[in-house]
Formats: sequence, structure tokens, C-alpha cells
Amino acid sequence: MARKAQRQWTTVSQLAGRITFSISAGKDANDPKYIPETKGFEVEITYDNELDMKYHALCDSVVAVQKTVKTYYWANKRFPFQPGKVQRVRGDGTFDVPVTFHMDKLEAQHKAGQLSVADQIRLIESFGGIVPSELRAQFMATPLVTAADINSGLSGSEGNAAELLYDSDWLRKQTTQKLKVLAQDNEIEGYDELTRDELIEKLEVLETSNDEE
Repeated sequence: MARKAQRQWTTVSQLAGRITFSISAGKDANDPKYIPETKGFEVEITYDNELDMKYHALCDSVVAVQKTVKTYYWANKRFPFQPGKVQRVRGDGTFDVPVTFHMDKLEAQHKAGQLSVADQIRLIESFGGIVPSELRAQFMATPLVTAADINSGLSGSEGNAAELLYDSDWLRKQTTQKLKVLAQDNEIEGYDELTRDELIEKLEVLETSNDEE
């Protein structure tokens, strides 16, 4: 990531400030250009005007941004933002990771087969896209509770233990729209006005019906 200022500094005036720095030691003491490591230097920097001060500040910050952009490219084989498009950054050269970063990560997961149908729908909806009818049909055809879900929901007693209709972890992976469909199917009153957390809370306590008495 981009570097952060670690030197001590103080403001002298609007166009001047004091800052400390150190000299790093050379590797070979016999080298004619060898300089011993020395700490504690302090300088007072004065700028000619605000434009001069801003120019030097921008030059210093952009070096940090360059390092971040290079690191991103090495990892993803693409830039986090494209030439000609303004990217807002902070004074220390850091910036909020753009949408392309998340898209790269999700694309890699998709290629690796790690993105479920529910995750694909959630991704499309988060960007305001329209979910293809085929994808939604595939999602709705997914069994509400798998054998593993049922087994994980059992308390271990085969006698009078109540069997939950839905597994809590499974519910939390579903889209809000799917939760509303489940709530409607189970005739939960006022389901359309409930928040996502409230829907999960209502659904995770539902028990399977037992007609054998």
C-alpha cells in the first residue's frame, strides 16, 4: 500500500514547517560514497507561495500513488483505474479501492467455480442490474433445505427434539427477495415490511410440521 508520513513535523507559518529526517547507512564502509546512519536532522522548509507548496505536496503524494497502482497491476494484470479518468486519493497517496477491485475478486471466484447462484444474484442486484430469468429460475429450483442442512439443524436427539424448517446459516446466504418469498410461503404476517434481519429471525425459528400423531 501507499506510504504514510512517519516523520515528526510542526507548522511554523502558513508557508513554512519543520520536519525531521534520517540518513540510512551504506552497506560498505570502504566505499568512497559510504555515509554512516545518522538520525535527528531537522529542517525548516519555506515555500514561495501556496502554489509552490501545493505542487511539492502533489509530487510527493503521487509517488505513493504510483507504488499502489504498480502493486495492484502486478497482482491483477490490470490497473485499478484507467488513464484519463480522475481517481480521488488522499494526501498520503491512499485511496478507496475502486469497484474494479471487487469485480476482479468476484471474477476470479467465478472462474474457480466458487460463486454460487445466490452470490451471482446478490452481485447483480448490488450493482442495480437485472437478474436474468434463467438464473432466477435456477435459484428458485434450488431445494430450500438439503439433507446436510436438516442434519445440522437437529439437536442430536431422535425423540422429541423439534426439527427446524430452515438452517440459520443457509438463510443468511439468501437474497432478501428470496427471504420474502419464503416468508410469504409460510404466511408470516407483514413479511413485506420486515427488514432482512427480521425476516431471518422469523424464518429460523419455524419448525417442520408433524402430521403423525
